[in-house]
Amino acid sequence: MTVRRPLVRVSGRVRQLPAGDTLPGVRELLTAARTYYVRTDGSDSNTGLANSAGSAFLTIQKAVDTAAAFDNNNFDITIMVGSGTYAAGFVLREHVGGGTIHVRGVNADQTSTAISVTNGSCIQGTETRFSKYKASYLKLQTTGSSGYPILLEGGKNYLTIDQINFGAAGRTHIYVASGSLLNARAATYTISGAVDSGWHVECVDQATFLGLLCNVTLTGTPSFGAGGYARAARNSLAQFHASTFTGSATGQRYSTDTGSGIFVNGAGASYLPGSRAGSATTPGW
Repeated sequence: MTVRRPLVRVSGRVRQLPAGDTLPGVRELLTAARTYYVRTDGSDSNTGLANSAGSAFLTIQKAVDTAAAFDNNNFDITIMVGSGTYAAGFVLREHVGGGTIHVRGVNADQTSTAISVTNGSCIQGTETRFSKYKASYLKLQTTGSSGYPILLEGGKNYLTIDQINFGAAGRTHIYVASGSLLNARAATYTISGAVDSGWHVECVDQATFLGLLCNVTLTGTPSFGAGGYARAARNSLAQFHASTFTGSATGQRYSTDTGSGIFVNGAGASYLPGSRAGSATTPGW
């Protein structure tokens, strides 16, 4: 029986990769959606294609790197991350094909799968040219003075989140910078941990946070110290309107300046969680 070789796209045409031909620099073309698995008892020498110790990857980064190497041909690639705590975060990679790489906890909850990083970020994007990523059913937490639960910097990163539990963090929970976009539209998520230094959401340098229609639960009255719930600076926008906030927090409600905005669609200055009044320095609004 003839073994079918991988499909590749060359000069706009799809063809089968000839036997013995690796075509360096040419991406394999997916013809269907695919799932990879990560487990705490896996190995990065495995294929990642089955949910067992002998097949799953050990690190999320290995799964992301593998998924990003394809031309996904508008098919989504799901990375199912098993229960347990992972001490290393992952960096988003640029990918092609129009599909989404979805990193999610294997159980449909916000506690079974945790990424807990010391002096580093749980999820980091650095110039992925708006390659589409999604993260869900994960708990994200950090310790130390460097690193964030979510850090999008360097420009042109796109990440959608849902069903995330933001635990304790050394710095801002969600830091979006340099033209990046964090999409939390209609998301349900939890804030269960304090931030030592920073904010829950911070957008700088033409960045955007879309947080409309969210259902946010704050447990244990998390503290944002000298920061607060939301900050937008240097021509950035953070949207929070039509959202529900359950629970309370300590810290400033918002801060905006240098042509940036915090949009709540007329809900008022006390709409966002916090224990101190917000501030808008003209032309911030």
